[in-house]
Amino acid sequence: MLTGIILAIGASLGFGTSAVLARLGMRTVGATSATVVSLISSTVITMSVAFIFHTPEILALPAGVFLWFLMAGALNFPGGRLMNFTSIRLIGASRATVIISTTPLFATAFAIILTGESLNFLIAAGTLLIMGGVMVVVSQK
Repeated sequence: MLTGIILAIGASLGFGTSAVLARLGMRTVGATSATVVSLISSTVITMSVAFIFHTPEILALPAGVFLWFLMAGALNFPGGRLMNFTSIRLIGASRATVIISTTPLFATAFAIILTGESLNFLIAAGTLLIMGGVMVVVSQK
């Protein structure tokens, strides 16, 4: 459990830092160009690390798994990152990041609907707090 929490905090740090760095990088290029550069660099880094540490596991995966990963990647990375970078360019990194942080709302809904996960008190309370925080940030001018 502790490892999962540490990794989640590391991911949060990485996502927060990337939003600010993307904002700095998009001073001279558009969101589409930034998305292409980001996709290429992250693909090379991620694939290298994955194959260095997990080549046997990757090669042992059934073919159908690659289709699911391909669909998730096609939805998340090009589309999601382009919209993310466009929102950062239009409303700034701090506001865009807060709105993008509504991801748990969608993950919770899809997990309940598609995988049959159950909703407990802590998840419901967290969902309400996320919604409240986003409303506060978005309503400020």
